[in-house]
Amino acid sequence: MLVKESGRKLYTLEALRGMAAILVVFSHAIITSIDKFGGDPNSRPFGHSLGSIGVRVFFLISGFVMIYCHEGDFGQAGAQRAFTRKRLIRIVPLYWITTLIYYVKLRTMRQEAGLLSLTLSFLFIPYQKVGEAFGLPLYVVGWTLQYEMFFYLIFAIALYFRTSFGVMLIVAAICTMVCMQTGGLFGNQSILSYLGQPIILYFVGGVLIGLVRRHGITKYKWRPNSAGAFIFASGILILAAIIMQRSDDAKFVEPGACLIAFSICAIASEGYSTDRFSTVAKYLGDATYSIYLTNSLILGFSGRIVDKLLPSLPLAYFIVLMVPASVVVGLLSYRFVEKPIMVGLNRLTAGRRTQSRETIIKHV
Repeated sequence: MLVKESGRKLYTLEALRGMAAILVVFSHAIITSIDKFGGDPNSRPFGHSLGSIGVRVFFLISGFVMIYCHEGDFGQAGAQRAFTRKRLIRIVPLYWITTLIYYVKLRTMRQEAGLLSLTLSFLFIPYQKVGEAFGLPLYVVGWTLQYEMFFYLIFAIALYFRTSFGVMLIVAAICTMVCMQTGGLFGNQSILSYLGQPIILYFVGGVLIGLVRRHGITKYKWRPNSAGAFIFASGILILAAIIMQRSDDAKFVEPGACLIAFSICAIASEGYSTDRFSTVAKYLGDATYSIYLTNSLILGFSGRIVDKLLPSLPLAYFIVLMVPASVVVGLLSYRFVEKPIMVGLNRLTAGRRTQSRETIIKHV
């Protein structure tokens, strides 16, 4: 995801997106160390907090990018088809590849993994796995993509209408779903109950902040510069994870911290971005999706190797070593797998392509 504004790119959001991915990797590394190597179980809440914050930032960025880049497409002929094509090309191939790898791993280890589970996971349809919570796909990290695809479906429908009505439709549809779910109208074990979880409200937050960015905020001179905004926002997110670990009564800390940190980055001025900051932000932002989808595979595989070859390796070392390694693998996956596939599919479908008014480079 890289959005252009008046010739400048929103590197701050790219950096925040990369930060969110790294938080998720840290989360998976901490939980892997606990589940597989007997790590300190007291660290589990902190691990879950890091991952939860990272995912919520992803959803905020997703809502922001969709409205920021496609506001001019509402009511335009062919916009729905172009939007759907781009989202499918962006999301499906790498998810199918990583899910298939995970499926083969399960079959090799003689664990239960049926073709029905694989098919439903490929289609982003929530279902009930034996011994698991309702809704989770075969490759568990894909649960976020179920919500992403649901949001994209609502957004695609909204593109049939003019901008004002379309935006109201998005907000109303998501808020209504959440209200009905929290009111118990969908039951406890249903697709609508699963997709109506309050977490989808973060998409709405991103949409509304995206509208603020597009309409008027850029004229103010008091906005923070990109590097400063990113550093401040990162500090807020990490502090929130620490507070959430140490307090049982911190239910408003997570949404508050995510919204504040994201808002700071979303309104930041890009005029003072350093070349080094912009380069790192671009690389991380580009590879975020690959980092997210591959890190669990890497951590699981490396964990088994470490357990056999270096059983006495301190778990802190495992985390410190495996997080950068997972990021590097994600960068390589983007460069040699994800990007070539996207380029190839875009070329293959170029004849039916409809250009969006805004420039979209990449997005999760």
